[in-house]
Amino acid sequence: MQRKLIVFDLDGTLVDSVPIVSSILNEKRVERGLPPLLPSAFYPWVSLGGAAMVAAALEIDRIEAEQELIEFRYRYARRPTPAESLYPWAKLALSAVLAAKLSVALCTNKPRNLAGKVLTDLGIVSWFGYVNAGGDLPRGKPDPSNLLACLEFFRVEKSEAVMVGDSSVDQTMASSSGVPFLFFEGGYDDGVNKSRALGSFSSSDRFLDLIKGCVK
Repeated sequence: MQRKLIVFDLDGTLVDSVPIVSSILNEKRVERGLPPLLPSAFYPWVSLGGAAMVAAALEIDRIEAEQELIEFRYRYARRPTPAESLYPWAKLALSAVLAAKLSVALCTNKPRNLAGKVLTDLGIVSWFGYVNAGGDLPRGKPDPSNLLACLEFFRVEKSEAVMVGDSSVDQTMASSSGVPFLFFEGGYDDGVNKSRALGSFSSSDRFLDLIKGCVK
């Protein structure tokens, strides 16, 4: 099947946000009298969503985490995004996808202001013809409405699209939407079922091989 649309997740797929996330949450931990954690400790929490991530990192309940999330996002918005946050595979692969005239969308649970900031900081905002961000719809990922909104924008069929992500959240959304799923192995894997993915990759060469026929 000829693909017309590639939909990407952001955190853990195109961008490694753990350095910024761990820095902010460790600041909050120290302010609470808790010891800082190694960045690796935050990887299992990043795919949980904002409040759940903050609750786990700060060892607090969900209600208190909702309030702490506001301050977390305030600090995040004021941190520059390091250029090295962009995964090495992403720039090469996306350049080839765009050169092949495929449509490219972003589907993320990150709030629109923060997603836009990251894309702008990294100089890749123009890569995406459409962005579905956290808060755009009543329910975030893995609700299929988020991915289907990307398809509807470009007027493509489910079989003409591919969802690229790193987590079970992305995989569940893709499955519920009837869209094939490509698994980026270098992200925040929280239990992806590789046997149910269209394919998996950790490099731009492997990614381009998986969508061979779309990119000449």
